[in-house]
Amino acid sequence: MADSQGAACAPDGLDVPRLLALKGQGRSVVEYPGARRLPPEAVVEVDCDILVPAARPDVLHEGNAERVRARLVVPGANIPATEGALEILHRRGVVVVPDFVANAGGVITAAFEWRGGRKEDAFSYIDSKIRSNVTAVLERSRAEGLPPRHAAVRLARERVEAAMRLRRFGPREDAGAQAR
Repeated sequence: MADSQGAACAPDGLDVPRLLALKGQGRSVVEYPGARRLPPEAVVEVDCDILVPAARPDVLHEGNAERVRARLVVPGANIPATEGALEILHRRGVVVVPDFVANAGGVITAAFEWRGGRKEDAFSYIDSKIRSNVTAVLERSRAEGLPPRHAAVRLARERVEAAMRLRRFGPREDAGAQAR
């Protein structure tokens, strides 16, 4: 776990409620008792299963991509990596879920609400959509030998083009309103 003051890690993991309490007091994660303290940029070198860059753009770049030890990167923020870093990570076999797929919860929620979805059902709907999109992207990535971001862009383009064809040639709900 990292913040602007540094990073904290422990071989057995960090207790999330304790971290939240620490942050709730306005303190840094580097004050977590018993954790190894590192400078903020060293978080990419921590031996972990999943790296979640969730703060600023281009945290992963050509200068540190070779040192990433996680096997999976799941962004919680937009533009977590430069294009060069994505290429290095892909070559090394590190799976990077595209940012616009992994953190699409806000957009999915807006569409869900617009369609009249119930608040009680929102989290399960978001979970279902993100899971299915991540699965589709990673399957496409493996099948075509593409980095996941390239597979996601292709898939998104195909979906948008299909939707445009449907709207252009199918019945339009607003056709009557436009004719008035």
